[in-house]
Amino acid sequence: ELADKQVSQIRALREAHLRDVKPFQDRMRAKRQELKASWLQSTPDQDRIIALQKEIGNLRGLMQGKMNDYHRAIFEILTPEQQHRLETIGKQRGFSPGPRWGKKRLGSP
Repeated sequence: ELADKQVSQIRALREAHLRDVKPFQDRMRAKRQELKASWLQSTPDQDRIIALQKEIGNLRGLMQGKMNDYHRAIFEILTPEQQHRLETIGKQRGFSPGPRWGKKRLGSP
């Protein structure tokens, strides 16, 4: 139940966010490829692997910060009623993997 103005603002934020994180995604993809190549060497260089893993972790953290900023900006566009509704929906959805999670691991159907 968003107003047209809110929709256009959110679309603009989304486009800006996607442009903003694209370089980070590209760098992360390249680092993952480097990491894979490092592991596939006949004698993997552990120091290089650890350094690449740290770089990937740093990039992931930067991207998470950008995502948090994006979500916060969207939240600020919403009216107090919409914010409350979004919070309520988020609580209802929760972060639980669901009632059947893990049953297949334990051998249950």
